[in-house]
Amino acid sequence: MTCLPEAGFATGLVTTLGADLGADLGADLDAAFAAGLAAFFTATLAAGALAAADFLAGGLTVILPSSEPPIRPYRGDSRTIFSVTSPANISAVLWDFGGVILSSPFEAFNRFESQQGLPLDTIRRVNATNPDDNAWAHFERSDISASQFDQAFANDAEALGFQIRGQQVLALLQGEIRPEMVRALDLVKMAGFKTACLTNNMVGGDGRNAQPENSRQADIELILKRFDAVIESSKVGCRKPEPRFYEIACEVLDVHASQCVFLDDLGINLKPAAAMGMQTIKVLGADKAIADLEKILGLSLK
Repeated sequence: MTCLPEAGFATGLVTTLGADLGADLGADLDAAFAAGLAAFFTATLAAGALAAADFLAGGLTVILPSSEPPIRPYRGDSRTIFSVTSPANISAVLWDFGGVILSSPFEAFNRFESQQGLPLDTIRRVNATNPDDNAWAHFERSDISASQFDQAFANDAEALGFQIRGQQVLALLQGEIRPEMVRALDLVKMAGFKTACLTNNMVGGDGRNAQPENSRQADIELILKRFDAVIESSKVGCRKPEPRFYEIACEVLDVHASQCVFLDDLGINLKPAAAMGMQTIKVLGADKAIADLEKILGLSLK
């Protein structure tokens, strides 16, 4: 159970603030509104003592004495009267790369599947089967080489009744740069927020090499240099959605999870981030994602 300051303390604070402003706030306001303000101060003062996990799990219970159900923030409930996390609390924006800065590879997967006469989302189904110990997971942690991944993925696909080589999949991973997302990144940095790229990638398998071989790869390298930090699964030995991956990002940036916004195109990667206290944005398209980020940061990013 979460302990909150006594309601009388918050009511006293309302009256004191009213006096400081030259008005008897407690007397002038009707009882319902004064009670609402008291609830606001009570919740705000208590918020600092709440762990993010307790908060997200719904640990904050009834604030106003009422027969109404408990008021819980971030539930899409029109009765929510406050938000503990405000733009002033956010100091870092974390970005996935493929599917956020670059267009999603899922579109290329679907085109390949159509050309090969495979059911839609077959490749995603293979990747989602035994997700912590399949070929994809091992490759993103650099447990196996690109050549080993080729056969390991083929084995995973064959177990589900499909014939797909790992190299065929790797050839589909190079998404297109989304210039509007790059501009948003630049504006976020100009506003003083810390930034990090959190990417599950593969050594020799994600289209990047030690030296840029073409203009597209050179452009990607320039984008990556914009970030204060780039956390790569192939280098740190863990991957999204493993909690340790997000912890590393916070440690590198010297921020708490509750100070972060995280953008990713996969819900499975957003869930652990949200559980740690991050605000999350699921990226289905650039325009909507940028609009969501603008609301959280209080910035224009276009």
